[in-house]
Amino acid sequence: MLLCRHVFNPVAENSKYQYCKKCGKAILAPCIHDWVESYNVELADEDDNIVGYTVVYICDICKNYKKLEISI
Repeated sequence: MLLCRHVFNPVAENSKYQYCKKCGKAILAPCIHDWVESYNVELADEDDNIVGYTVVYICDICKNYKKLEISI
């Protein structure tokens, strides 16, 4: 259906897709991220004083990542 206003079913267990109730179109289901800290790095100034941290998190499910920078 070309002009369908999609209404998607809930994600079925063990499925990566959601299907439209009206036309059956499939989309990749959004990930419910399970963030795990991968590593962190200390940020220092020219005098070797710690001025912050960079922490990288990786999703255990989809492997996307996010970076968090913390200044102190």
